[in-house]
Amino acid sequence: SADYVWGFANGAWNVGGNWTNGTAPSAGSDTLHLQFGTNTLTQFTATNTTINTLNQIILNSGDLSPVTNFLVGNSLIFSGDQAAVVQRNIGAFVISNTLVMTTNVSFRGTGSGAITLASNITSSAGVSASLTKVGAFNLILRGSNTFAGPVIVDGVGGTLTLQNQYAIGTNSIIVSNGAVFANTGAAFILGLGVNQQSAQ
Repeated sequence: SADYVWGFANGAWNVGGNWTNGTAPSAGSDTLHLQFGTNTLTQFTATNTTINTLNQIILNSGDLSPVTNFLVGNSLIFSGDQAAVVQRNIGAFVISNTLVMTTNVSFRGTGSGAITLASNITSSAGVSASLTKVGAFNLILRGSNTFAGPVIVDGVGGTLTLQNQYAIGTNSIIVSNGAVFANTGAAFILGLGVNQQSAQ
């Protein structure tokens, strides 16, 4: 469950009125869960002005005509047990914040809306953290990523789309279920720095 639920359209995270309980999260923690979107909320852009460390982001945009919503602003540092981005609905999201992994992070959920990571993914110095994609949605990596740790794709019907030749850095990639699609227009880097043209 979420500690705070985004309840309005465009706005900043530090404004209490933008959250359904009338209070904005004032500090980050490795147990903080934030939800963005509801079944009735229309398209929005939510700007992070205050929070850095959190544990989970829950995406729950259920607009009847699927739209794309945007998370922008300050970096997001994922920390704590079961750190995740959870897709619960049909609305697509573009997350433009830089993501910092201090622990393993999963992208999972029963929703179908695409999730685009438009900025870079890094990991804390000396930390090896896995990025796991589970679920039937499309996870799109656009950044030139430098996190250290394996990429795991394990979701029937789901797709990991690489839109940058350094989308997974020089990490290994393991596909148990689902597919990996490279759409960079050029060779990309796949596993230990080996150049590959495409992956399916």
